[in-house]
Amino acid sequence: MATAQRQDETALERLERQERERQELMEQREQGIDPAALLRLKELKRLRWLMSTPKGRAIAWSVLEANHLFRHTVGNPVERVHNVDGQRSYALKFLADLKEASPDNVPTMLKENWIDGDHEDGE
Repeated sequence: MATAQRQDETALERLERQERERQELMEQREQGIDPAALLRLKELKRLRWLMSTPKGRAIAWSVLEANHLFRHTVGNPVERVHNVDGQRSYALKFLADLKEASPDNVPTMLKENWIDGDHEDGE
């Protein structure tokens, strides 16, 4: 019973949050704020939220690692280099977004997750 009640409360909280965000967007549009700028602000807000907890920072770290931010491409076949470099480009953009959204938490993420020799490719 308590779990079902909590799920209902969570669903209600989510709907209330979505309604607040919708109202904020409507007000900002009425003020003539650029829709692309609004989307960027919303994206940065989400990244700040992600970086606000150790679990969120661990998720961000895993995205960076999965996209070969820490991997060298020298010595790989040409096709592999292009693939890995494309993924690294995504990881670099994601890292730049994290730095823009939450500059104080990026060093914290590094301290929490970087263990010498203990990442994807063992470097």
